Amino acid sequence: MSVPRVSVVLPVYNGAAFLAESLESVLRQTFHDIEVLVIDDASTDDSAAVAERIGDPRVRVIRHDQNRRLPETLNHGLDLARGEFVARMDADDRCHPRRFEKQVRFLDAHPEIGICGSWVRLVGGPAKTTRKYPVSPDAVDAFRFFHCPFAHPAVMLRRALLEERHLRYEPRAAAVEDFDLWTRLLTFTRGANLPEALLDYRLHEASVTSRDWTAMDENSAAVLGAALREILPAVTDEQARFHRRVSMADIPTDADSLREAGEWLNVLAAVLDRNRDARAVLRDIWLRLAMHVAPVAGLACLGEALWSAFPRKYGLETRQRLLIVASAVKGWVRGFR
Repeated sequence: MSVPRVSVVLPVYNGAAFLAESLESVLRQTFHDIEVLVIDDASTDDSAAVAERIGDPRVRVIRHDQNRRLPETLNHGLDLARGEFVARMDADDRCHPRRFEKQVRFLDAHPEIGICGSWVRLVGGPAKTTRKYPVSPDAVDAFRFFHCPFAHPAVMLRRALLEERHLRYEPRAAAVEDFDLWTRLLTFTRGANLPEALLDYRLHEASVTSRDWTAMDENSAAVLGAALREILPAVTDEQARFHRRVSMADIPTDADSLREAGEWLNVLAAVLDRNRDARAVLRDIWLRLAMHVAPVAGLACLGEALWSAFPRKYGLETRQRLLIVASAVKGWVRGFR
């Protein structure tokens, strides 16, 4: 049996409703040298049967006798994968026809890149929008200290890196197992995203209600804390939790809180200010913070948002300044109603 270049790891748990469509999008790729590992995590619907009816020899269905949860199911897929590259895919999403072709071509042309993702198109909601992720390796490297830099089901990575470093998904990082793996992986390789939507990411009730939001919040803070200690070894747990709030723009809506967030960003910027792409990431984080505070604080936050130490040093773009001013004016007007 020949070894495929790409192993597609597709876990499924009670995903029969969309699985056939998802698999069809994988099997109709312009890049054909693939194997598809459908790992059924003890579904109580007919997910496994749906996959088995596909009848394509590239599809292999593995059934779990008991539910192992997502991290262990993904690890089972990684253990079985034989390809040079591992591509992730979810049972309710759709690949664009040239996704694998473009990602393989990019990885072949850039041997220094260990993981390649893409933007994704959100479907199933009130409107189709594109969720954009940082493109360049420098932007990915800065962004990962604030947010997950990849859409999990859109990534392709070099399997050899996982094997050489004995890396797998961490069950204790439930709900953010991908973010945790990328954080560890990006300490010794580089990542990039192709600047186009190569995957339709489906939004539906099950995809939201099945998430453990408490675990996601707590484990995201832990992952960010581990990342921070790469650049600030003495960071405290309290600082890590505050960093999580800054990253999520989840701070009180007043000028003093914005000032505190700016002081923290200045600490990080002293380490992360490596190049133009990293500075752009830092400015975007500040914009989100200012746009969170301005609608409530109104004109009272303008001085801090536009002329405090952080925005002065990193030079907000004209568009960003106008957005902040407009939001603050609206907040000020609202205060008179």
